[in-house]
Amino acid sequence: IGGFKKFADYFFDGIIFDWLVQSKIKKSLKAYVDTEAEISRIVLMLLEESSSAKQLVNAINHSKLDLFTN
Repeated sequence: IGGFKKFADYFFDGIIFDWLVQSKIKKSLKAYVDTEAEISRIVLMLLEESSSAKQLVNAINHSKLDLFTN
């Protein structure tokens, strides 16, 4: 019985440990994917804001040119 208990202890500890590690890996992978999606969303938003800001700067520059030429 002693040998079987030792075997069962190692076997079930291994299964439980593997399950816990796999669970942590899945959680980490989901966090990575979620973070990557959030970063992509933020980068896209910043690109759009940058484009809007460039258009505003161009409009201001044209207005300044109109003031100086008139």
